[in-house]
Amino acid sequence: MKKIFFSTSWLLIHFLGTAQSQDKADTVFARELSQLAYKRIEAFDLGDTSIWSRYVANSYIIATPTGKVITKVDVMKGFGPPTQGYKDVFQFEDVHVIKDSNVAVMSYKIKEHEWWGNQHNDVQDLRKTDIYIQKDGSWLLLASHETFYPLARKAVNTIPIKYDRYIGQYQVMPALVFSISRENNKLFIHENTNTNKFELLPLSNNVFFCQPDTGFFNEGGVGVVAFVSDKKGKVQSIAFRRYGAETKAQRMK
Repeated sequence: MKKIFFSTSWLLIHFLGTAQSQDKADTVFARELSQLAYKRIEAFDLGDTSIWSRYVANSYIIATPTGKVITKVDVMKGFGPPTQGYKDVFQFEDVHVIKDSNVAVMSYKIKEHEWWGNQHNDVQDLRKTDIYIQKDGSWLLLASHETFYPLARKAVNTIPIKYDRYIGQYQVMPALVFSISRENNKLFIHENTNTNKFELLPLSNNVFFCQPDTGFFNEGGVGVVAFVSDKKGKVQSIAFRRYGAETKAQRMK
């Protein structure tokens, strides 16, 4: 019985030790990959193609925030020394690293601050995901995808009593009806088949938005909910506007 207990204990200790060793190795690798990415981006900002290029595979492609896909050659064409008096500082946050054999993925947020002489700007936060491949003992960047975080929008001051004119039901199609309600000085919207309510924050007297983290009609931080009135000022419909597209919901009698 003692032998069995000893064997079980040894296996447990061995397992925990192996797991801890693996965790430590993963942490070290993530740190190394982060340092590599930092050096590469720093070289890009300085316009140093000799340093940047050595970390990037010749077949490299990147999907930019505009949706355009460009190559390593395309990126290097845009290199140039920074303008005199310009300075920027960046750091990584929320870093995630996955490694499988000779392939690794690193996804991270870039927070950047820039100075144009005495003028300081906070650059829009960027989410970047890189794919690496190990070749001849070195990790080379094979592909990247970039997307900007939504910009925070601020609600304007309005007169809540005017919200009463928006209260009602609005139909996009028979299976999709939205209800607008008011609670104290706040306006809410919810789909009739769903009890979750989302607060509508005013951009103007008739245009509203939801915070991006609510998940309601605001992917990318660009969606707005606009109330459309007739010539007499009576609200007739809601227009859901996003990325140049508009979906209307007619007010139900």
